[in-house]
Amino acid sequence: MSFFRAIGAQPSRYATAISEAHPVDVAKGWRLERITAPSRLFGANGLRTGPDGRVHIAQVTGSQISVLDPRTGQLDTVSPKGGAIVAPDDVAFDASGNLYATEVMD
Repeated sequence: MSFFRAIGAQPSRYATAISEAHPVDVAKGWRLERITAPSRLFGANGLRTGPDGRVHIAQVTGSQISVLDPRTGQLDTVSPKGGAIVAPDDVAFDASGNLYATEVMD
């Protein structure tokens, strides 16, 4: 799975699960830019941009949360498989920048 950024006149939007085998049409004035190489993310479901500008990805079937730096393409794991968070479905941040996750199974 690769991560793409849709770039246009408004703030960027992020997408996953786009492949060359299934092209995506974008609105006039927008273009897609691949920001990571294909990776082994499993069930990437929820995406949120954190206060530091990095994109946090909930992987429901991968049972982990990863974080992507769109400036560098660096993808790191912040909540590993086998950790305290099981099957994260979505992520959110509060006003202080704390990360919250919902879980499908626990």
